[in-house]
Amino acid sequence: MCVCICANDGLLQLTVGYESNKLRCFYLQVSNASVKVTAVCSVQTPHTEPLLSISVNQDAQNIYTCAADNNVCCFKLDGTALVKTAAAELSHPGGSLIQCFQTPQVVAVAGWDYAVHLYDHGLQHLKDVRFHRAALTAVDVSSKCTEPLPDITDDLVQQRWKMQPQWMAVASRDSRISLWNVNAVLQP
Repeated sequence: MCVCICANDGLLQLTVGYESNKLRCFYLQVSNASVKVTAVCSVQTPHTEPLLSISVNQDAQNIYTCAADNNVCCFKLDGTALVKTAAAELSHPGGSLIQCFQTPQVVAVAGWDYAVHLYDHGLQHLKDVRFHRAALTAVDVSSKCTEPLPDITDDLVQQRWKMQPQWMAVASRDSRISLWNVNAVLQP
């Protein structure tokens, strides 16, 4: 079972992926005294193996899933229904973690085939990044530096700070963590 929680229109949206390949969304209204849970929708995914990871984009409309099979799927929350909008296939079965990022607009899957599979938000394949010697277990991307440095008045220093690259960190069962410059990785 995997879960993802995020804010959506003033409510908390809880998305749950089950070992039966079912994906369900709930809205949570939390007060000091209670939690009200409202089931919004449920869908049987096209995955043939248990769901392992869910990621919801920032506007809480697109839900990305990966599983022990080689499918990567995107669903759109449309009122009270989950509609599959895109799908992609990994070259080998097994995605241990899926993450979608707003900047850059990329979806990353940590694969059991020792690669990070990068897609755009429509699940068009961008690139595979390989370095590790065992299954990948985690992937994350740093946020873009948009805030100015405090107490620094030099414009050139501020410009260079904002030009700092974003980094992608990847963890593997080979007991290593790799760091990647996202801009360099996404260059053709």
